[in-house]
Amino acid sequence: MLARAELLSLQQIRCFFAALELGSFTAAAEALRVSQPAVAEQIRELEQAPVVTRPRPSAGVRQLLTHLEAHMRAVADEFDRSR
Repeated sequence: MLARAELLSLQQIRCFFAALELGSFTAAAEALRVSQPAVAEQIRELEQAPVVTRPRPSAGVRQLLTHLEAHMRAVADEFDRSR
C-alpha cells in the first residue's frame, strides 16, 4: 500500500488534465472554478509525488504536462477500473 504522501489526489489529476487540455493554468482555473494559484499549487504538489519526475529541471509547464500525460492517463484508467 502507498503511503499517504505518495498518493495523488483526484483534485491534482483534475487540475493536471484541465491544464493540459486547455493549455494554461488560468484557463484550467476558470474551468474548474478555482483560483489560478490553486491550480499551480496542485500541479506543484503533483510534481513532488515520487512517481513523477520532470523531464529536465528547466522544462516549462507545457513540456512538463506533456511528459506527465501518459502517467496521469494510466492513473486515471486505474482509478476508473477500481470503481
